[in-house]
Amino acid sequence: MAEIHQWQTIGHEAGKRILDKQLLSGRLAHAYIFLGLEGIGKRTLAEEFAAKILGGVGSNLVRLDFRAAGMAELRQTVNRLALRPSTGERQVAIFDAAEEMSPATSNALLKTLEEPTTGTVLILI
Repeated sequence: MAEIHQWQTIGHEAGKRILDKQLLSGRLAHAYIFLGLEGIGKRTLAEEFAAKILGGVGSNLVRLDFRAAGMAELRQTVNRLALRPSTGERQVAIFDAAEEMSPATSNALLKTLEEPTTGTVLILI
């Protein structure tokens, strides 16, 4: 099957084929985990995938890095994700360094992961 999208991210060919099929069908999962060693391009692929989902509506992209964010930032992000996107049909949240979540932050994110707002796609790196 030919790729339907041009990808700038190098590598991850099998993953990009899967993401392409989902983009083409319009049937996206509500959450994705991009897993692997540090420095292999997970964040780059996540950002490119988010851009393809959003079709250029950058205001609907939320980023949170658990290496630097505290509970206040997480709550603010969760509250924003509970709302429908201001423009367009979708919003995407990229949670970087998800392995750094404490039990308290993972519990605070749990409801959003289990029951996201319609049109919300979550990507955990």
